[in-house]
Amino acid sequence: MNKFDEYQRLQRYKFGYYAMLLTVILNIINFFVVELYGFQWAETPRIEPLIIILIVTVFFTISLVYSGAYFAKRESVLVLGIVFLLTGGVSIRTALLFPLFENGQVTMWMTNFIVGINFLAIPATYLVRISVDKLRDVKEKKEA
Repeated sequence: MNKFDEYQRLQRYKFGYYAMLLTVILNIINFFVVELYGFQWAETPRIEPLIIILIVTVFFTISLVYSGAYFAKRESVLVLGIVFLLTGGVSIRTALLFPLFENGQVTMWMTNFIVGINFLAIPATYLVRISVDKLRDVKEKKEA
């Protein structure tokens, strides 16, 4: 295993740990909000943990892409980026055909919306990462 693969593996473990902690914390908060205050924020109790897991998935995905641990060396980022853009666009478009909120509660269609956000976040985060790297390189050249 080369150094880049080892770096990616360690980054994935690190952000996986953070994602697990975030999942636990958000579920504990949700438990107290629902059980102590009787506030159900989703149309069914089954949707609440699903929404929480999807939100954590978006965090995990963005963290991996920005840290450089998402794509393998041999993957075509351009092709995957186009596929992710199309998939995210279709998912969000489908979600927007239906109400995301009803009676002040999140509906099941919010899951499609968040999945779409996750797919769109991958190429967007990658572009931000490339831009930041280029700006950092320019700054280092000016200082040298």
